[in-house]
Amino acid sequence: MSQPTQAVQQALREAQWACELHVGGRDEQQDAVQVFESSDGKGFLLIVADGMGGHRGGSLASETLTEVAGGLWLACDEAPRDPGAFLDELIQRGHDEINRRGRERGLEPRSTVVVLVVREGNAWWAHVGDSRLYHFRSGSCLHRTRDDSLVQVMLDAGEITPEEAENHPDQNRVLRSIGGDENLKIQYGGTEILPGDGFVLCSDGLWGPLTDEELAALVEEPDVKSAAHSAVAEAVRRGGASADNVSLAVLRLGGGQPSSPRTWQAGWVAAAIGSLSLAAVLGGYLLLGPEQPDPQEAAQEQMGDGADEDALDPADDQEAERAPDEPHDPEEEDKRDEQVPDEADVPETERTRDDADDTEEGDGKSDELPADEADTPESERSRDEGDDPEEAAKTEVDKQDERNDDRREEMENADGANPGDDERQDTAGPNGDSVNEGDTNQGGWWGAFLQLFRDR
Repeated sequence: MSQPTQAVQQALREAQWACELHVGGRDEQQDAVQVFESSDGKGFLLIVADGMGGHRGGSLASETLTEVAGGLWLACDEAPRDPGAFLDELIQRGHDEINRRGRERGLEPRSTVVVLVVREGNAWWAHVGDSRLYHFRSGSCLHRTRDDSLVQVMLDAGEITPEEAENHPDQNRVLRSIGGDENLKIQYGGTEILPGDGFVLCSDGLWGPLTDEELAALVEEPDVKSAAHSAVAEAVRRGGASADNVSLAVLRLGGGQPSSPRTWQAGWVAAAIGSLSLAAVLGGYLLLGPEQPDPQEAAQEQMGDGADEDALDPADDQEAERAPDEPHDPEEEDKRDEQVPDEADVPETERTRDDADDTEEGDGKSDELPADEADTPESERSRDEGDDPEEAAKTEVDKQDERNDDRREEMENADGANPGDDERQDTAGPNGDSVNEGDTNQGGWWGAFLQLFRDR
């Protein structure tokens, strides 16, 4: 066995223990229970003995065992060097003393027994019969002694189920006991201990009516003595008028953070609910299949990954050419389309000017000046470019006079050649374009100039 740690030594000093005894519905108390604690607080001895009522002197047998245990505990100064040998001597000496006292009284006393020794960082136990020891840790049962009974043999052989064993009519038939002529057959056990560990020793009068979970609650309660008293009272209540004798000894080490049975049960419930929820989700997934993406959203994502959205719809390019603040009105566009004259109806002079000023379509390029510059006279553009305003004005007048002289000479020559064809005579425009005088009323600065010249 291992040496105790400081935590275990502290847990032993903070340990709580309790022992309870009740006669139940019987006329005689044949159970005995005792707890011994060492003066240094590092060791404990617990014993429960259930005198067998089928034999005369059951109470004598159980009392003899507790007396022998106390004497040996004091003899070794409350600190047995070899706990296993100590337990063996206790049971063997108890067996001999029971038989001796029985012969003196002409009785055949017998008893079951379960004994626990806790010392330093370890626990040792021994038992004969059907009195039990439970070792609990964090709400779970780590060890439980095996009954020396007929029901246990039938259960081990698979002849009955655990549920049937709880209320079997032969449940009280014990195969081994202390006292009598039979050779002793003792079962031993042991383990290391940790802070928060708990031990419950009891007779069948307690473990019969109560469940293992309820016994585990004894070492989870803050007040062990109160919990032990309540457990014994509950066992008697459930046993009714024929309740058996009840004996109980409890030891709980200090420290640790044991889980209460309620918390343990709630954890299983939560796990079950979580499993059902997961099964429901998986079932729905298998029935309905994975969620299908929206086709429209998928198409938009594909367009946004690498394709130019403006190239999808040519009409978007036309919309982009509108002024940012210009509203889109289909009816207004229809009206503007109706106002655009057919190319065949546009005078040749106007078409010529439009062709010269318009941007070539199809190659995506434009020689058109900016809006402000295109509508600005050449003389004003010259001023904008940094020329002297007076010099620019003189230059423009000189050019205009030269053009007027050239036009006057052409018209005089034309009048001399065909005096009656003024309206059909084609003349050259300022840019070398062919202009029909009959069309000067169509507008434009050149037509106005010719009209003024003729009036002179």
